[in-house]
Amino acid sequence: MANVKAGTGEQLFMMWRVGYHFQFVKSFFLEPSFAVTTWPINNGLPPSFQEKEDSAPKYAVEPGLHLGFLFQFISVKSVIQIENLMRLVRTA
Repeated sequence: MANVKAGTGEQLFMMWRVGYHFQFVKSFFLEPSFAVTTWPINNGLPPSFQEKEDSAPKYAVEPGLHLGFLFQFISVKSVIQIENLMRLVRTA
């Protein structure tokens, strides 16, 4: 089996996500969402895989829930100053 060469192919994978961002306290957030994932182009599969792929739907609907904590190491004023400095460096 060591001399078996892997095949080549293409896949177009797309995801659309809709949700909302809830901010709690100062830095904790919660983002519930729904996503539709689709792969309309899926070429170059071995025949046995292609058979299973053709019988399955070309999309999936997925719920999502992101929890997070915002770290604020740098202030907005500092970010603006850094962006202005980068513009000066690029134009020099």
